[in-house]
Amino acid sequence: MEIKKRIQSLFFVFGALMGCGAKSDVYETVTATEATKILEDSGTFLLDVRTPGEYQSGHLANATLIPVQELEQRLADLPADKERTVLVYCRSGNRSVSAAKILGRQGYKKILNLKGGILEWTRRGLPVETTHPRNPG
Repeated sequence: MEIKKRIQSLFFVFGALMGCGAKSDVYETVTATEATKILEDSGTFLLDVRTPGEYQSGHLANATLIPVQELEQRLADLPADKERTVLVYCRSGNRSVSAAKILGRQGYKKILNLKGGILEWTRRGLPVETTHPRNPG
């Protein structure tokens, strides 16, 4: 029964995305609220394309950091399964659009861009984690 509810929830979320999210040829834009539901699916790959300093100051849980400037050189760090959902975000939603287009050119099929980036995420009071550099001493 639990699996059936999860599948129904996923269909609902993706149906909402199709109706509400801005659609482009390569990616879809989702709101922070929609993203929280999408991230309940453990199969979603969460990609932060900001700088290491921005990441350390606060990031979404389980996000993989690959700065947009390094993305094309670090394709091996992305999921091999190009059908896997990739949710990409940055500070305000601009760099993640560039990253989404790169992912599309690489053949990824399910690319979602977080509208408003982490600024909108935090404005909505959603949780972030902070990573502090280790003290070497």
